[in-house]
Formats: sequence, structure tokens, C-alpha cells
Amino acid sequence: MSKITIQVEKPLLSIKAYAQLVNESEKAISNQIDDGMLPYVQPKPRGKRYINMTALLMLTLQAEEKKPTHNRASWN
Repeated sequence: MSKITIQVEKPLLSIKAYAQLVNESEKAISNQIDDGMLPYVQPKPRGKRYINMTALLMLTLQAEEKKPTHNRASWN
């Protein structure tokens, strides 16, 4: 098995920056956080929330591993 190294350019993104990246509204991103769909960190109680891009990458990789082989993305 080969080893793959992935580097996350920005491990934390503000809601505004993430919303711009995925072309969604800030409200939609806040709702996704509230619904438990996006991992986030909040350094201070009632403080600004940041999307945890490293955790999001890990969730994506785990979801890909759970897919049946015939549904996985293929680059062949």
C-alpha cells in the first residue's frame, strides 16, 4: 500500500471565507454548522466559529472508504 501525504493549505476558514469558497451564503454555512454537517472550532465561548478544514478532509476520506467499490471515484 502506498503512502499519500495531503497538506491542507488553511486548516481553519472563517464562515465568510468558506461560504465564498463553496459559493453558498454565510447563513447556509451557519445552518450547516448548527445541524452538525460541518466540523468547526470556536476558540472562545460565543466567539467566532471557523470551519475545521482538516476535520472536513478526514470526514470526506472516511466517507469515501465506506462506499462500495463500484461507487468510488476512479482516476483510471
